[in-house]
Amino acid sequence: MKRGLDDRMTRRKLLTLGAAGAAAVTGAWIGGSDSALGSGGVANSVYGNGSGNGNATGIRRVAEEVVQEYAVGVTAQLAKRAMFADHVAAMKIMDDLEEGGVVVTLGYYERGDGGGGAYSISAAMAGAAEDGGSVHNLQNGLQAKLIVKDNTIDLKQFGGRESIPDNVPYIQKGLNYLDSLNGGYLIIPQGTFHVVAKNRTIILKSNVTVRGVHRDLSILKIHGSTGNWGELFTHPVPNKVLRNIAFKQLTLDCNVDNAVTSSAAWTSHRTFFNGGEGFNYILENLKVIANGVWVFRGDVNNSTFRDCEIVYDFDRFPLGWFDISALWIAGENNHIANNLFYSRNRTTFTPETCIEFQGHNSHCNDNICLGFTNGILVTPSTSYDNNLLVLEPGGRGCKVCNNTIESSNKGIFLWPMNLPEGHFGPVTIAGNSIVINDMQQGHAEPNAGIDVKLQTPTWVQTTPIRNVTIHDNYIEYRTRSVSDSLYSGDAGIKFYINVEATGLDIRHNTIVNCGGNGIALHVDTGSTSWIRQVALTGNVFKNTKLPIWVNRNVSRVLIQGNLFQQYELYTAEPDNMKQTIKTLNNSHTSNADYQIKDNEISCAPGVKPYYPIYDLSDIDNNSGYKLSRGMVLEQNTPGSSMLLEPPPSPGVTTTVAKGQYIRRLDGKLYKTKFNYPSTIGSLKAGDGTTNVTIVRWISSSKLEVSDASNMKPNEALALDWRNLFKSAVFYVQAVTGNVIETYAGQGALRQDGVTPEQVAGSVLGYYTDLVEV
Repeated sequence: MKRGLDDRMTRRKLLTLGAAGAAAVTGAWIGGSDSALGSGGVANSVYGNGSGNGNATGIRRVAEEVVQEYAVGVTAQLAKRAMFADHVAAMKIMDDLEEGGVVVTLGYYERGDGGGGAYSISAAMAGAAEDGGSVHNLQNGLQAKLIVKDNTIDLKQFGGRESIPDNVPYIQKGLNYLDSLNGGYLIIPQGTFHVVAKNRTIILKSNVTVRGVHRDLSILKIHGSTGNWGELFTHPVPNKVLRNIAFKQLTLDCNVDNAVTSSAAWTSHRTFFNGGEGFNYILENLKVIANGVWVFRGDVNNSTFRDCEIVYDFDRFPLGWFDISALWIAGENNHIANNLFYSRNRTTFTPETCIEFQGHNSHCNDNICLGFTNGILVTPSTSYDNNLLVLEPGGRGCKVCNNTIESSNKGIFLWPMNLPEGHFGPVTIAGNSIVINDMQQGHAEPNAGIDVKLQTPTWVQTTPIRNVTIHDNYIEYRTRSVSDSLYSGDAGIKFYINVEATGLDIRHNTIVNCGGNGIALHVDTGSTSWIRQVALTGNVFKNTKLPIWVNRNVSRVLIQGNLFQQYELYTAEPDNMKQTIKTLNNSHTSNADYQIKDNEISCAPGVKPYYPIYDLSDIDNNSGYKLSRGMVLEQNTPGSSMLLEPPPSPGVTTTVAKGQYIRRLDGKLYKTKFNYPSTIGSLKAGDGTTNVTIVRWISSSKLEVSDASNMKPNEALALDWRNLFKSAVFYVQAVTGNVIETYAGQGALRQDGVTPEQVAGSVLGYYTDLVEV
């Protein structure tokens, strides 16, 4: 077939295959390798004795062009004098080589194996030791030195090949040679190249890129005889600052058939990259199959980790749990983006953490993390590994945005750490999609979508937090496990801490199917720290047991514009949303300056959770919104009086709280006589005529009634306190189906000697106790 201009083999295309195969490819180009080289030996038909196959002239011409293309400075005249050898061993025994000549090999071990190159012949020089790649000692006492273009070499030019168990020496020789050139590119060609890793295996060099031809085609694989190993690529010892190191378009494979017996850190942790300390690292378009502690660990700055696929594979893995962070990156101005992390064959355990990074101004965005215990962990700079690059204390300017996480315990985790100075923040967590699947039970810490580390005896947390913004995240629980315990229950966003925290902006997040607390703020008992300046705005809580719990040592809080939703009435009554916002202000009397306004409840019929609209300080330990402490609610605004108008019609009820006044139809003003609110109206069942009675006394705080259709939270019910109960008032704070609940006063505490059966059938009405003023 006649080749057109666009599809002919150019010198540039030959070079993309490596000068090693140029002559062999040329043979195929002009009629196939057999017809090009003839049936005789290569030396007879090609290497210029004038006899043999007539194609030899064409091969020589293209080889000359390759030599000239491959090395600037090789003149056309010198290229015409190039000699040829099947492989390196054949070159080394050639007896007619002269100083100043050029030799082109067609392979390293054998013709066409991809390891060929162009070599200049020179006298042996002191310091130019044979390394099996860049320098070869010849039989005649001269040396052959590899001619390179753009500081680019091929692993096969240094002896690497697929058929051997260990390519480590050849990779190291290639890196060493490029280091002598002040940097360059080591190409890993197509194929699977095995390596036998040790505690410290291949020493990294600055200004060197290791690059494959395609991520799925160029593979470095741990050999099955390796056993326990530590680090494949690692920093020098003694440590020094490394710069401009890149790995691109490769697969690195831990080899699940390699039997390991330990996962001890620093000796058998199976880490592909220990970057030490340095600048400008790049991991790009890699596929890594791992089962060790880290894929990459390093104290690095201005580095990028992007477009990689990292797989944890525990097929036939014999060991139990050990700590894992696929990426552990400390430093500043790092960027982790567009990577895919997942685990498979989790027969032993779920790997611990997907991404862990610390320091300043680092961004982690658009990653997918699937099948880990924790998704992304962020901390301030500890510098405990740093001897050369010591960062400013604290952690400022870090961002975690637009990641997709499915984990079993934590989605995103902040650790303040224990720093003698500095602070943690500002930090931004935005636009992430988090699913907690709870596939691995029995975690040491409770589940949370976004969490802050609490001090434990092992992990002391002291660094103050400043200006954390958490917005537009989606957090969903795959399984709704019901417990609104502040410590042990599931949470959407949780600050259960013992460090100072100032400036929390938590807005426009969506929390779905959480059986615990949607947003929880609490300073640990015994700590004198405070959480201050908090805004919880525009968040949506769907099927969340307790949407907002603001507890101990929290002040200056705005809770506004949030939406509380429950789509169905759960069969198990305790599973339903009972409160929208919970505080313990009466217990924590220093809490101050709350504004709770303009929030919305949208729930299925029968689900009526409590929402604080006025002060219940004197009767309810779960509330206590005193105006004197700056607590402003929907119907509790500052002022000398709050005036309510009478119900617009006889069938409508109005509740008058403590401190409020109501204008009756006769025009006179009335207020409540006692601390309890009073509810004006007539309590009837859904049909509008039938009385509402007690069906079952469950506890002093909970009653089942005949029909709660017309009841709602914040209403006051009248009890038969003369005969049955010790209190005259049952203050309704939650309605779930036909179960009403209170957390105020004595509730439905029975008189001495009165049984639950005697209570049944008692008629309920509204408690109305007003006095004229």
